[in-house]
Amino acid sequence: IMARQPNDEEKKVAIDKKSGSLAYNRLDMQLSQTLHMAIELYDNLNYLLVPDHDDDITLFDDDTNPEVVSYYQMKTNEESISIDTAISEDWLAKLYEQLSNPKWLIDELGLITNCPLKLKVPYIDKNGKNRKKEKIYTVDKTPFLNFDPAVVKKIKEDIAKKYFMDAWLMAKPDSLIEGIGEHHG
Repeated sequence: IMARQPNDEEKKVAIDKKSGSLAYNRLDMQLSQTLHMAIELYDNLNYLLVPDHDDDITLFDDDTNPEVVSYYQMKTNEESISIDTAISEDWLAKLYEQLSNPKWLIDELGLITNCPLKLKVPYIDKNGKNRKKEKIYTVDKTPFLNFDPAVVKKIKEDIAKKYFMDAWLMAKPDSLIEGIGEHHG
């Protein structure tokens, strides 16, 4: 019996053999992290952990009447994740966006990775030239303000550009100030 040969249209269809296993591995990491957090929180029996709710993991302070919440984004990579990627892919901005929800008080916003976080820190060498030095963070938990001040500033500027520009465009203040500085008569 001879196998049927695919026609030209069938040859054009690319079969994706990776995305299923990638999605499964990410889900596996997400559930593992959620279980890890549940074990850490075991003494405080009144909490609620929800995967894939408002973020990859959402932690409420109370299972029936929550007032405080923490949001976590999970990201995976084979080697490391750069802070530039976190900025350009809007991972940090998405976390920051959670602060606009008035329903709950925000306790913590977190980026959880399966690999080191890589930062490129600008500096001026002894000859006055601009350089970048690479720092790798591999600790269990690094508070935001422990990052190099230049990196903190870059993240804050990125978030400010995204959110203040959105607010500016939504308010459309240009029509209110049109013609300021031009007085005739």
